Amino acid sequence: MVAPRRSAATLQAMATTCQRCGTRPATIHVTEVALQGGHAEAHLCNACCQEAGWTPLVPPPPVAELVASPADGEATTPDESADEPSCPNCGLQFSEYQQVNLFGCAHDYTRFAESADELIRRWHGALQHTGRRPGEDAPDAGEARRAELHTELAAAVSGERYEDAARLRDQLRQLDGGT
Repeated sequence: MVAPRRSAATLQAMATTCQRCGTRPATIHVTEVALQGGHAEAHLCNACCQEAGWTPLVPPPPVAELVASPADGEATTPDESADEPSCPNCGLQFSEYQQVNLFGCAHDYTRFAESADELIRRWHGALQHTGRRPGEDAPDAGEARRAELHTELAAAVSGERYEDAARLRDQLRQLDGGT
């Protein structure tokens, strides 16, 4: 089946919003060129790109640098990011981080802490980590059972079911190794 041809105006509108979610602005534009000729394009937002399992590792250079001839020396357009602070160790600017969501070195988080915290708070709703950490084991069955018994015990006491509460208390003592 052949896809219908679209006008340039339609293609421009598609390039401004993510083709996957249709709501966020497309910030990643991928063109796949086939050996036999022709090409395919994808215009995605960063979140959908990550959901698809792909994150560009290196941001591309500015278009002015790509199209400048070697005789031109410097790019013909002024560098808008010249005033933007960068990491003294790796040279990464925060706008570059926002394109790929990867820091260049260990010092970047310190350098861009305020801006990164703002993004993290917006993405996750908080700065405090509440889940497991890498390398930590999942809670064992004993801990999970202990937490379950404590919850049941509190419910039994608040419901004035003292016989159930005594039985749950005994089960907790048995888990703790008591008699």
